Amino acid sequence: MFEFQFSYFVRERFVDSSPESIFPLITAFENNFLPSYADEVSPNGVRKVIRMVGINDFDNIAVLFSSEVININMLYRDVRPSKEQVIAKLDFIVSALSKIKSNTKAWRIASVVTSIEKATQSYNSKMYSKYLSDGASDVCFEWNVRQAKKTQINSEILNIVTSLSRGPVMNSANPTESFDAVVVQLDVNTAPENASERFEVSNGLAAQLVDMAVENIDIVLA
Repeated sequence: MFEFQFSYFVRERFVDSSPESIFPLITAFENNFLPSYADEVSPNGVRKVIRMVGINDFDNIAVLFSSEVININMLYRDVRPSKEQVIAKLDFIVSALSKIKSNTKAWRIASVVTSIEKATQSYNSKMYSKYLSDGASDVCFEWNVRQAKKTQINSEILNIVTSLSRGPVMNSANPTESFDAVVVQLDVNTAPENASERFEVSNGLAAQLVDMAVENIDIVLA
């Protein structure tokens, strides 16, 4: 199972949760997404935010309008998509967002790619030995490794965070169940030290972050 997530961090709510916001969203997403509500927990309590859920060709894709973040989530349970397919879906979504509010800029963006594989003895041993050298993969039924480094694209400083872990993962098809899995996650994000609002809500730099995340996760999974 593969999951792709894109986050645009903004200073103000991109879309409020009023009923008047629903129809413009449906129109902008060309009836390929249906509106719903989700709970957002904050220091001020719990409030409703809008979540657009994809249908047909956009099945298992959702856009969540949190207070200060636009989260785009793509879940692929059976077949890993190509980068081109992921970017095409992102293209459609950011185009829809530009129809809603064209002048919003984000101060930070992130692209996260996650691989979730059912744990087998051979796969667990292979992934465990990439970062841990004690030879205890058969003994450790849960483990977690995290590595972070910095790189640069033009003037932007990026964080590249690699996480590997083994443990119980909730079954998305049945939330009451869990299964033993090895999770590999690559998070590529712009450094938070630069807080200026400088990113268009587009696939420009986000597409480059996807390339980096996929390239790095392929190295880990190889």
